Amino acid sequence: MKRILSYAKTPHGGARIGAALTLLLLLPLWLCLGNWYQASLVQQERADASAQISARAKSLVFAVNQRIALLQGLYAFTRTEWPGTDFDFPFEVFSSDLYFNSTGLRTLMIAPEGIARYVYPLYDARTLSGYDVINDPSPATRADIQRAIHTREITLSQPGELPQGGFGLIAWRAVFRGSDLWGLVSVSLDLPTILAESGFNEPLSGLELGLRDDAGHTFFGSADVWQRDPVVQKINLPEGGWDLGGAPKGDWVAPILSQVTWFRAGSLLIVVLLAGIVFLTVNRQGQLAQAVADRTHQIAIAQQELELRVDERTRELFTLLQISRRVASRLALEPLLVNILDEMKNVLDFDAASILRLNEAGQLTLLTQAGRGNLAGFSPLKQPYAIEVVASRQPLILPECEQGENQAKYCWLGVPLVVKDHVIGVLTLVHREPHFYQDDIANLALAFAQNAAVAIENARLYEQAGQLAVLEERQRLARELHDSVSQVLYSIGLGVKSARAALEKSPALALEALEYIGRLAEGGQVEMRALIFELRPESLRTDGLVVALQRQAAVLRARYQINVQTHFCSEPPVPLKIKEDLYRVAQEATHNIIKHAHATQTTLILECTDGEIRLAVCDNGIGFDPETDYPGHLGLQSMRERAAKNNGRIQIDSAPGQGTRIEFIVSFGAGA
Repeated sequence: MKRILSYAKTPHGGARIGAALTLLLLLPLWLCLGNWYQASLVQQERADASAQISARAKSLVFAVNQRIALLQGLYAFTRTEWPGTDFDFPFEVFSSDLYFNSTGLRTLMIAPEGIARYVYPLYDARTLSGYDVINDPSPATRADIQRAIHTREITLSQPGELPQGGFGLIAWRAVFRGSDLWGLVSVSLDLPTILAESGFNEPLSGLELGLRDDAGHTFFGSADVWQRDPVVQKINLPEGGWDLGGAPKGDWVAPILSQVTWFRAGSLLIVVLLAGIVFLTVNRQGQLAQAVADRTHQIAIAQQELELRVDERTRELFTLLQISRRVASRLALEPLLVNILDEMKNVLDFDAASILRLNEAGQLTLLTQAGRGNLAGFSPLKQPYAIEVVASRQPLILPECEQGENQAKYCWLGVPLVVKDHVIGVLTLVHREPHFYQDDIANLALAFAQNAAVAIENARLYEQAGQLAVLEERQRLARELHDSVSQVLYSIGLGVKSARAALEKSPALALEALEYIGRLAEGGQVEMRALIFELRPESLRTDGLVVALQRQAAVLRARYQINVQTHFCSEPPVPLKIKEDLYRVAQEATHNIIKHAHATQTTLILECTDGEIRLAVCDNGIGFDPETDYPGHLGLQSMRERAAKNNGRIQIDSAPGQGTRIEFIVSFGAGA
């Protein structure tokens, strides 16, 4: 042993031992680095696979939702046409249009009172006609139908064999008249066709796919994919969802094995070179080692002390950082304050702590507290010291205080909670050892108090923002209701009263009133369809603003026999939100013409120039004074709000007896 120690003290021996130690230290690091590099490459492989699978999943979701949207159309058709004696032909025309313009659509079915009576295509009618869907022998099918009835929403069956043959799934929706169940509508989807359209028949490079339903049954691809640590993408459907998984045919390491091998070889060469450098360096400097040994020892001691102080400061800053992140990411006040006290315990010792809030009456109320031992039940509200902290706005240390019947002494520390130069509360700390807290601890506690103050203020602002959001939503609902068919219903009500009054005096006048009501109902139907168009942003996106304005003009002609002239430019290149507001302003202006102007002629104009779009609605009605307020009327206010929202402007040119011209002008493009 002595000979070994003596050999180690020589420059050559110390160099060899240093090189050996370097290898011992770096080889584990080399192994860890190789494993890390392999894990990184595997992670990248999984990320690439996830991107491919995500693309397939999005394509499948789009394809399925596109077919399920046809059920909404069948549902709307059923509620509009309410089957009667002449329903067969409209159903066949409507269904054939959907069927031949869609792939992957197997069957459309309407089941009044739960009995399949209308089925398309006709060759499936032979199998499904008279089918009692509510009493289907399959418990799963009956459960799907009962969910559709109870939720009044779309329900989906699990993928499987269809009653008419083939593999697919069925979407159901219940149809109600008022509160009474009228029947059900359904579409059957051909899953192999949809999967092929979504690209599932095209192989992915090196990946096998598996698709399973909520019950865990794999209905496409290989079932053993789920045993090979696959990348999984959730496919969310209108009801429930599927899992799409993908995994290599072998394992995740095989594709990257060559890269990992080269990396390990290169890094091992670096480790050997470093060991050689250590050998040369130690051998060269061995003669100087003894001379600097004493100085090195002193430096080592000083460094240890410094590291302890740095570690302590780092732990304090890390705790504050963790609390700051939680304050920024959470809004639930009480759990967050409890967490602040728990984290604070890691760097500040205390036997009892509390967070107090200053209410509007100037009184302190307890938000949360923590404690242990004899001081666990410490009541901060019974002590007058916290009020002194509020008044002084500075930390307060009481080295010796008394608590309880036995007059036990303890040390008390209070720091203010300050937000925007306002004291909103106090953080208190108690320790059973007198004179425990000093100024440095008070300064650190002040940092924790600042985080608590921010958390309390965030909770207050979040509550205030929620109230503002509710108010804005009410204003939006008021505008939508004002723009809806309430005016049509009001006119029909007046027509019914007129018909009832004329029925006893003059049947001919009653018949004329009923014909007027019929025209109102027909116009209301047109307007309802237009309203459905308005409430579906995707329709405005696909059909365009010009088509929407043409439909609005058709409503005016059909329902109110107004001579409507239209002058429209081509579809304007503006965002969908601007199109929606342009359409809403046009709708509000035409409603005012119907209700107030008594006009016989109306002109709708849509003009597009470089960077600007202009909508004008003109009439030859009685006109009005634009400078006069009209309490209770939201129309003009709604127009101005929409213009302000788009940085546009509303121009109203009208006077009593001179008609009205309303223009909505909005800029778009780079200069907007």
